[in-house]
Amino acid sequence: LRLRGDVETGIAISGGLDSSAIIYTAVNVLNQDNIKTFSAVFPNEMEDESHYIDIVKEDLNLNSFKTNPYLEFQFSDFVKHIYQQDTPSLTTSFYAQWCVARLAKKNGVKIFLNGQGADETFGGYHHHFYKFCKSLILKGKIKKYLSEVNKYARLKGWKVNKIHKIVLKDIKLAAKFKLTIQRDYKSLSDEWNNAKNLSEILRIDLTRSAIPTYLRSDDRNGMAFGIESRHPFMDYRMIELGLSLKEDLLIHNGWQKYVIREAMTNMSKEIRWRTDKKGFTTPQDKWIKEYEKDFESYLPYLEKIDIQPKKEFRYYSLAIWLSSNPLE
Repeated sequence: LRLRGDVETGIAISGGLDSSAIIYTAVNVLNQDNIKTFSAVFPNEMEDESHYIDIVKEDLNLNSFKTNPYLEFQFSDFVKHIYQQDTPSLTTSFYAQWCVARLAKKNGVKIFLNGQGADETFGGYHHHFYKFCKSLILKGKIKKYLSEVNKYARLKGWKVNKIHKIVLKDIKLAAKFKLTIQRDYKSLSDEWNNAKNLSEILRIDLTRSAIPTYLRSDDRNGMAFGIESRHPFMDYRMIELGLSLKEDLLIHNGWQKYVIREAMTNMSKEIRWRTDKKGFTTPQDKWIKEYEKDFESYLPYLEKIDIQPKKEFRYYSLAIWLSSNPLE
């Protein structure tokens, strides 16, 4: 359905499981090669995923386009991005996506598919694993909990005690709510922290937390360049499927989004069973350091509304937004 259109279609690829699943499926459905894909890369930076992007490209004979937002960065572009978002940006990851949309437009694309929604539906974030572990303990499944934690720690290269501490902290917080020490949900954060199991946190992320923010950013970035964003994983049937599955089909033997990994038998194993998760990250701190004077030049806008500025991205982002949206 998301491939239907009378105009040029492109697909975003990060090198992760979700976007790769869309591309492998699209190639299978269309039965053609040279599908246009678009990526943000950061060579020689820890955030770079070029290796995995190239694996998919070579495996499927893709027509791959890349942009390097770090090298191509112009401060005026970033200001334009904030203006077009019409809200302070949470992270420079949204700017990198803006750069990918710009690249897609330069190559004639009008419809753009990405993997948004798979993590939130099929349990792809670290905090999903912690909620899963919390529910196992509350159900008395201690043996299974220990097994999952050990396997997860081994996959991630983490210390087991690190995971135990995070899960224990989550259980203590839940106890505070249950004992009425902290009875009311005063914020979305309270509700998010008190989620009892994986299913509850997925629903919050899908409807109230992560996805509304991400979809808004996707839409703004796409519309800035006359591009329609489409999200195959956000089809209501996919969401209904994900939320109806038993938790051990979402997280199994330490593997998150297990059902997707099992389904994508035609995908390169290096992508399918990839153990790290980068998200859509950027060398944000280096950007801020290199353009510190440009960012700081906007801080006086915060002083006008009695906010004491700090040298942090969220303050810079708010100041830049205020520069074009002054509050009377």
